[in-house]
Amino acid sequence: MGSNELGNNGIDFLSTVADFKILTELNCENFDLGRDGIEFLLKCDLSSVNIINLAGNDIGDEELDLILRLVIKPITYLNLENNRIGLEGMKLLSKINLESIRVLNLAGNNIGVEEIELFSKRSFKSPTQLNLEKNKIYNYNEVINNLY
Repeated sequence: MGSNELGNNGIDFLSTVADFKILTELNCENFDLGRDGIEFLLKCDLSSVNIINLAGNDIGDEELDLILRLVIKPITYLNLENNRIGLEGMKLLSKINLESIRVLNLAGNNIGVEEIELFSKRSFKSPTQLNLEKNKIYNYNEVINNLY
């Protein structure tokens, strides 16, 4: 369902008619979800989902708090590229169990060195792929190397 303008009304409709129990991948890239769309997703049974793509949805720290409620079981892929995640969102991410994550894409957000240090303090070594490009990290390679 990625890259369309389904928006909040479409997600609300889907949350009432679709059987999400068998869904293993949630791809809502560029949906213009907003807070209401994420709240509608919370009504769905996403217990089988292990891949979540919410890139390009103008998601900030407040919405990230809701999104993390979607993660009811260990997931392997989380794409939050091109949103507005900053310090508070990174604090939230650093508090949850991300041990099963293999791909974490946080490119194009409001993440700086202070936010990255939250991960290094908790020995965040799980992802085989961690994308932090297009953030406020000026010494990107050095910061990434220090994480591992």
